[in-house]
Amino acid sequence: MRRGARDGLLRVGRRAARVVRRWPKTGLIAGAMLVFLAPLGWDLLRAIPWEIQKGFGWVVFGCGMMIALARLLEVRDADDLPPIDGPPAAEGFARCLPYLLAATALAMAWPMLGHPENLGFGDWDYYLGKHEAIRRTILEYGEFPWWDPWTRGGFPLAASPQCGLVSVHMPFVLLLGTTAGMGIGTAICMALACEGARRLARLWIVDPWASAAAGLIYGLNGAILVSAVAGYHVVMAYPALPWMLYHLARLGRRPIDAVGLGFWTAFGILNGIQYFETYSVLIAGVVWLRALRARDGRSRFLGQTVLALGVFLLLTGWRLGTAGLVYRDFPRVLRSSFLSPLDSVPDRLLARFPAEVLRVMENPHAWEFARYVGPVVPLLALASLLRGWRWWHTLTLLTGWLSLGSWEWYHPSYWLGHWPVFSTMHVVTRWQYMTALGVAMAAAATIARIRTSPNRVVRGLAIAAIAAIAADYVGYGFEVLPVAFGVRPDESAYPGPALPRGEIIQVAEIGGYPAASRGYGVVFGYEPLLGYDRRSPTARLWRGHPGYAGEFSTAAGPVRPESWSPNRIELRVRPGEAVTINQNPGSWWLINGRRAFPDDRCVEKERPFVALADGDGRIDLRISPRGLAAGLWLHAAGAAIVASFLAASLARRRLPTPVAATSEPG
Repeated sequence: MRRGARDGLLRVGRRAARVVRRWPKTGLIAGAMLVFLAPLGWDLLRAIPWEIQKGFGWVVFGCGMMIALARLLEVRDADDLPPIDGPPAAEGFARCLPYLLAATALAMAWPMLGHPENLGFGDWDYYLGKHEAIRRTILEYGEFPWWDPWTRGGFPLAASPQCGLVSVHMPFVLLLGTTAGMGIGTAICMALACEGARRLARLWIVDPWASAAAGLIYGLNGAILVSAVAGYHVVMAYPALPWMLYHLARLGRRPIDAVGLGFWTAFGILNGIQYFETYSVLIAGVVWLRALRARDGRSRFLGQTVLALGVFLLLTGWRLGTAGLVYRDFPRVLRSSFLSPLDSVPDRLLARFPAEVLRVMENPHAWEFARYVGPVVPLLALASLLRGWRWWHTLTLLTGWLSLGSWEWYHPSYWLGHWPVFSTMHVVTRWQYMTALGVAMAAAATIARIRTSPNRVVRGLAIAAIAAIAADYVGYGFEVLPVAFGVRPDESAYPGPALPRGEIIQVAEIGGYPAASRGYGVVFGYEPLLGYDRRSPTARLWRGHPGYAGEFSTAAGPVRPESWSPNRIELRVRPGEAVTINQNPGSWWLINGRRAFPDDRCVEKERPFVALADGDGRIDLRISPRGLAAGLWLHAAGAAIVASFLAASLARRRLPTPVAATSEPG
């Protein structure tokens, strides 16, 4: 705890003692009442009407925001800044630690790839199905994967927020297949997260062994491993945060850090958009505001911030333009159904979900509460408080509080959920992954302190603690990660034999990945933006439905297309004849070169899709994504910013170096 806060608490204590000495009887009565009423305090609080609690909560939340803002405005240059010259170079075996850490993380691919022919467990079916659609569209049809005809009657694919087309896993998906590629991508994301946390800790804590421990704890803790069993949603997003904080800490010194900040901010958009990105941007924004207030050379700092923005736009323009409109069409305002009581946190930090339990779990809520870090890490993190309060303790406290739930007035996530964008972030327990970064930094600080001991045995305890943590996490990973792709590919999991290229048949309900891998669409499949109710009303029909007459039909019967691909369909019928298309209509469709539904959303699943043939009996259906033009303009804006910065840098280098004036003796 900082000196000012400690002195403030001491002053409050002294004043309370003076009051008791002055009025001892009053103090005795007040103390007795406090002892009597304290156990009833929670029940008394719950008895207060909700409207009063809510009003009080708004006051508390507003005061907290004002205090935080005032604290930011009071930052001084010497307030928790990392060394200007960076940490000294590692020596001896410590130079191998980054490679050893990366190898440990990449080894997590091994238990996931034991059976690449298997199907996905939990939410993995969604990610495997989406990326199988991308793989087939590119390799089999030679098209850019704008549209996914195999999910819910058709939905945007490359613009789908949780699909990463330009991502770390996509090259492996295209080269090795969907399951193997996603498994390798998971391990690479873990390695990136480990290295980002290691570099961040190296910058602030300096000690190379302690920094490696921070990377290990953040990148491979039990919560991350369980989330990797459940799906790709956390693993794809969590590497960016430590890298963003690392480059923010160095922003204003070298342009390369501005490029790094822009790149890692873009990473979260390109690799797959999740709640994590919103939380990370909020944290990074607070850190940026603090850095702006704290540092000298603000013009240089602001200039490099603009450069980072340019790099971000240059990398993400098309994605922002298209995915942004998809989000606009399908906003989600949902209240969190997750609540993690404070008294349950210690148990969750030490409780491991065995593989046998995960394998039979159908309720994903339990995955959100996995917080295992082992018995050693909490002790190390708590011990770090003995050396004073640092920014990672603040990160741990605030994000841990945010992760407890959003049901009560004392949950800050409840109030944050009233703000734009954050109202869609309904799985508030995912703040815990930011908490893990703070815990990792705190534990690393204690390890660094232990390693400064003159006693060789004490220094050896630090190495032993790191080895114990590594063995615990690696062993747990090899135990549970095989569950991720542990569903055997029985024929009953598939909707039928593989369809020939250029054909599609919609079925009612089955796994998304096995259906897409054989060319079948799933009408009641899983697409989060369309809602969690898979049986919600739809105008699409499926095989076995009484009204199903094929994917394309007229009043005379089924019609076979001349050619079919995910982005384009060509039909030949009688001139002026109406054809019913068993796909979702929307603003992305062109019929004979004309945008047929310009005022609709990208998908209108409850409306029929009828197209009229032209005078030659031709119907040419094509996908043309909305928002792409705006995305290209964003690319151009980013390129202009980067080019302007480069031109200014070159101009400064060409200026003559001023020569200091010298005086000659007369």
